[in-house]
Amino acid sequence: CLETIRNDILSELRNLTEENLDQYFNELIWKQEEYDLVLADDYSVSVLDEYGDNKIGSLSAGETQVLALSFMAALTEISGFDAPVVIDTPLGRISSTPKHLIAQNLPKYMEDTQITFLMTDEEYTDDVQEALADAVQHEYQLVYSDNKTKIVTRDTAQEVDI
Repeated sequence: CLETIRNDILSELRNLTEENLDQYFNELIWKQEEYDLVLADDYSVSVLDEYGDNKIGSLSAGETQVLALSFMAALTEISGFDAPVVIDTPLGRISSTPKHLIAQNLPKYMEDTQITFLMTDEEYTDDVQEALADAVQHEYQLVYSDNKTKIVTRDTAQEVDI
């Protein structure tokens, strides 16, 4: 009946999301351990170590950020929605090696999605810029001067009207 079909579809979508979440998190995380990510029926996430212990409560701020980015990428891929995504300070709590992994992989995970990253100069390092180079269409910089913030193109430093 319809209820069974609905439940089967929702279960399949959750399973696909869980598979992508597990893959993305383990590709982006910088630790040598492999984690098993489990997505419950209510979409709560468990991060299981090799002993089956849930490490969700002991993730660092950077690991939590990676989990959030992985979850967003997994949902975006499965949803089929083609909506733009804006992420403020996506690499703010991330150290250098994971920054590179995220910059290198996140555009692949969200290939058909327009992503706008709002980054500080500490996040948008030369390494991150290089890793994102093939996926970046436009770069802008906010320049504050004389009590006014201007938007300029990063490569030509020309002011942009928005």
